[in-house]
Amino acid sequence: MDGISNREIIILCVRLYLRYKLSLRDLVGMMAKRRSSLAHTTILRRVRRYTPEFVKRWNRFATPAGSLVACRRDLAEGSGQVGLPVSGGGIGLARR
Repeated sequence: MDGISNREIIILCVRLYLRYKLSLRDLVGMMAKRRSSLAHTTILRRVRRYTPEFVKRWNRFATPAGSLVACRRDLAEGSGQVGLPVSGGGIGLARR
């Protein structure tokens, strides 16, 4: 690929693999379309090598999904609604 180093391509593959749960062979196909030849075993080795570093960096910016403080604050304000998890992955409101 023009202007992109092999290291950048590998890091892109690792990010795509971790973020979108693509198969290794899908990634090989995507990189082939970009005129870069990689073996799926190469990507797998790099995923194993770089995953701890990605997790460490992502965890620095992670925030808890359901803050207990926010739930208590809503109750203290007397809004009459409490956020409850629902099966669709969203937040449902239930009356007290």
